[in-house]
Amino acid sequence: LIESVGYRNLDEKIAKFEYAAKVLETAGILSFFINDFPNAKTFFENSISIHPNVGNDVWAYSPIYLAYIYKRTGNNIEADNLLNAALHLQLNEIGNDTQDTEFYFNASSIYAIKGDINNSVKFLNLGLKRKWVDQIKITHNPVFFDFKDNPEFKKIIQTIQSEIKLMNGKLIASN
Repeated sequence: LIESVGYRNLDEKIAKFEYAAKVLETAGILSFFINDFPNAKTFFENSISIHPNVGNDVWAYSPIYLAYIYKRTGNNIEADNLLNAALHLQLNEIGNDTQDTEFYFNASSIYAIKGDINNSVKFLNLGLKRKWVDQIKITHNPVFFDFKDNPEFKKIIQTIQSEIKLMNGKLIASN
């Protein structure tokens, strides 16, 4: 994915490492969503190991999903370290009144991994109020599988489905 020589400057080298880390992260996410946790773990760990700024990257998903895998395998200390760092970044963005709903989803995911259904639902609802409607990301995400029978969680999914139908109706009417 990357070569270690032949860069004109440090910024160019960092950009290549960040790109390679995102490629590995994407492979990890795909593996994660099909429940191939051994491959997802490898991709996420490799992504984190080469990402020059993973600790400050608000768009890094590897720490969140890797923490889920660590929790499942009993590596709770490492999982909590990853989750706490990622949560700090997500809440900082939310505190800066971001308009990007992804940070609300990520905070919800982190709380779900921690087993905190109340805060997980709270942040899903906050994202929903800001028009976050990624149904696949919530219904096919292993992070939320333990909550699929929770009434509040079911209500959120129903709201997302209704919002998607409404948006589709508006799209069809405008054509």
